[in-house]
Amino acid sequence: MTKKEPEPERVLLPGKPDYDQCDNKVVTARYTLVTFFPVAILEQFRRFANLYFLIIGVIMAIGWYTDLYESALTPWTTLGPLALVITFSLLVEGSSDYKRHLNDQVTNNASCVVLRRADELDNDESAERDDHIIHGHDVDVNINKAYYNTTSGPKYRKPEHTSAKTDGDVINVSVGFEKLRRMDIRQGHFILVKNREMVPADMVLLASSNDQGGAYIETSSIDGETNLKLRQRASIPKHILKLLQEGRETQLEDIGDELATVKEDDDVANFETIAEAVKRITRFSYLGRPSGQSALDHPLYGDVDDAFGMSSRRDTSRRSRRGSEGLGTHVRRASTAFAKSVRNINVDLPKYAPRTLSSVEDGRYISALTTEPPNPSVHTFNGKLTLPPFEHGAGCVDVPLGADNVILRGAVIRNTQWVIGVAFFTGADTKLVQNSFDTPSKFSQLDILMNKTVAAILVLMIVIVAILSSLAVVATRDEFD
Repeated sequence: MTKKEPEPERVLLPGKPDYDQCDNKVVTARYTLVTFFPVAILEQFRRFANLYFLIIGVIMAIGWYTDLYESALTPWTTLGPLALVITFSLLVEGSSDYKRHLNDQVTNNASCVVLRRADELDNDESAERDDHIIHGHDVDVNINKAYYNTTSGPKYRKPEHTSAKTDGDVINVSVGFEKLRRMDIRQGHFILVKNREMVPADMVLLASSNDQGGAYIETSSIDGETNLKLRQRASIPKHILKLLQEGRETQLEDIGDELATVKEDDDVANFETIAEAVKRITRFSYLGRPSGQSALDHPLYGDVDDAFGMSSRRDTSRRSRRGSEGLGTHVRRASTAFAKSVRNINVDLPKYAPRTLSSVEDGRYISALTTEPPNPSVHTFNGKLTLPPFEHGAGCVDVPLGADNVILRGAVIRNTQWVIGVAFFTGADTKLVQNSFDTPSKFSQLDILMNKTVAAILVLMIVIVAILSSLAVVATRDEFD
């Protein structure tokens, strides 16, 4: 017997739905129209009493309708009541399963809101916009041209069949809010959930209306706990968070200035509106660059020594000129933390490619989300959000993700006006479904006792018949011999 290999980590592009994985449909019903009668009738004969009377009825029918032996009673005196009992049981079972089908239909067809590019919404005739979020208006995102090309790389070319518009050095992308059925949500979708609504899929929290992007959730349907739990958004470095909010570029040697600015103005990213959150998310995801590649495919991904070594050397010269020991310590610690957050992966670069980050077309890459394979553990999670370079000369940054950064399907948003997250598990892959069991058949302790009783009676009858038959044979032989 071969041992089943563990499923590898999953990688998806935030904002790009993955149609290779399962949808978000969940079915709790046991039967369909095709399987109801054969499966449900077989379930009825798990009860030995029904099986016993069926066998007795068949024996009586053979004696009644054939000449093999004589039957004193018609078989319908046994098969009739048996059919009546089984019919009543099937009606009860069918009624219960029909209610499960109705509940599944309500759950799977519940309305949800996802983020989608406005051009895709306009071209999709079946798409329906949500008129309640920002009064049905799209969010216009100004993406700096530096996000699409580097100073040494080729200039950005507007991809075909998109609504991206160039206005001078700025690229404008419109993002809308699509009303989608819960069952149609896919891994990679950005989902917007409002207060007191149930989370439709396992998702990584990226933004919310609360301070620092936190959100309160109730998980009573998952683990039975009624106390509210706090979830935090992915801990994106503050200077990168500021760049995403402002939509501008910077140079790697200016990281120290950015960190100092963020430290002085610590409220820069405390609260966001829905429009501001959508703009920030669009600038590093598939929504802003539909033709982008995964940041994990970046030629220098994992090779952080060059990037942060360069940063350290420049910071050292800057500190020597400024004589600011406090700022230098802060920058050195931040650089070390960023370096530790990136996995060292051996990358085979072409021989003709110089090992400098400035020569890489950073604008071709978008963020990537790496998660653990589906599992039933609701209190643990391992993953990372890999961000592409947002500064000239910098490398990719891995943002570690834990259980405090995810909201599971079945949780209810509380004391938070809205949250936005990226779905990473849907349908049968969600932790809630992984912990659920198939709907069991109704087989009570009384049925078990009845089975044991019928089995004992049957064995006793066989023993009595065998003894009496043997005595009859002996008596007949002695009497007539």
